[in-house]
Amino acid sequence: MKKTSFIILIVLFSLVLFPMKIQATWLRTYGVPDTAEAASCAFERADGSFMILGCIIIDDEGLHIGDEAWILNVNPSGDTNWTRSYTTDRRFTRGESIIPAADGGYLIVGGAATYVNTFAYVHKINEDGDSLWGRKYDPECPGTPYCAQPTADEGFVITGDILGNGAGETGPSLSKFTSDGNLQWRHLYNDYVGGGGHFHSLVVADDGGFVIAGEDLHVYGNVCLYKVNADGDSLWVKSFPYKGAGQCVKKTPDGGYIVCGYATIEDSGSQVYVVKTDALGDTLWTKTYGSGFESYGLWIDLTSDGGYFITATRDAIPWLIKTDSLGDTLWTRTYGENIDMLVRGIQTSDGGYLVAGGACSFGGYEYPFFDLWLMKLDSEGKVSVSEEPVFESVEIVPSIGRQVTLLYSGLPEGFHANVFDASGRKVDKIHSYSSYGEITWPGSCNQSPGVYFIRCIDGNQTDAKKVVLVR
Repeated sequence: MKKTSFIILIVLFSLVLFPMKIQATWLRTYGVPDTAEAASCAFERADGSFMILGCIIIDDEGLHIGDEAWILNVNPSGDTNWTRSYTTDRRFTRGESIIPAADGGYLIVGGAATYVNTFAYVHKINEDGDSLWGRKYDPECPGTPYCAQPTADEGFVITGDILGNGAGETGPSLSKFTSDGNLQWRHLYNDYVGGGGHFHSLVVADDGGFVIAGEDLHVYGNVCLYKVNADGDSLWVKSFPYKGAGQCVKKTPDGGYIVCGYATIEDSGSQVYVVKTDALGDTLWTKTYGSGFESYGLWIDLTSDGGYFITATRDAIPWLIKTDSLGDTLWTRTYGENIDMLVRGIQTSDGGYLVAGGACSFGGYEYPFFDLWLMKLDSEGKVSVSEEPVFESVEIVPSIGRQVTLLYSGLPEGFHANVFDASGRKVDKIHSYSSYGEITWPGSCNQSPGVYFIRCIDGNQTDAKKVVLVR
């Protein structure tokens, strides 16, 4: 008895000294009346709140007539602290990337476009989202910026594509700016990438240069990694042996890089493709995910356990992948439908994850219009609490017949169940990866008449559903 009490005291004492972080989970959608919204970027601030960069899409009876860049700041529970929107004199103003500014506040980088041309756009805001200045780089920086990074001299760089302008320019580009937004230089890389290609993501290298992930159309659209020096001069290019694109690159603690994107391998369709390289871009290992599906990697984040968190799609359904340090899968999760999207996922300070995108299947708008969608997940990628309008329910109609129909909704990870006969023997299993739908059982697999029990595998649905099959 004394020994047992002593152990309990040690446990309680440990809990006092080392309190566990509670990982809040939630699902929220955000929108403006009579518009559509989606997220493009997210990060956690030092105060625990989240900054979300998105877009408001303005529609007039089915005609897309305008865009506004949109910033939300939400607290750790997902409640909105404030929102701001930003426009230019161009009809379409979008934010693609947001980075901290050297003197405080943030820089929003995106594109300002008409129906014909697009030019780079930068907006400086303070910590509360108030506008300090905005600049549209017409004609200095034509094209669509995709990614921005701060530089050691308190300036910033942006990369993206020039799709064509009055001077006939086209191809991937990199532009360097001072802290107050003055353009210092801009380089095109047509010769470097063989007359075409795309730059999607970049990081600042340890030597002050830049490493960029994209694709090289000259080499049949292969996944590529590019290195340029601090002045934008080309140093090397690494072309990996599959058609596809590098969508995101991150610097790793060992001085190398991790690239996430997609690749077509052996004509099996697109798969999520991850490459780990050393500091010179030489391959250390590669991994693919989603064989047998049309799968695309969109974003990758480094996690505190040395592994990676991948935001992807599988057959157009949002898909999350957690791996160890060698890229081996620890778990995967699917959420939503093939009309929803998650484009950015980050690990949060409590060890969970935040993912951002656009929801259509359960948001406040109808396809193809989205509400901005955020999910705060625990360390296993699960969300335990959801808000309206997601309802978790399973109904069987009828429960007696040659076949029965299961109607379900509000299950972000899909419907998964085992089927048992009256003796308790498992005779079948049911899987559907949609968050709502209708399933007929038995399908092509014949079952004898009798009593069966359908038990959901999801821990939130523990009750077995009794059904009776008749001739």
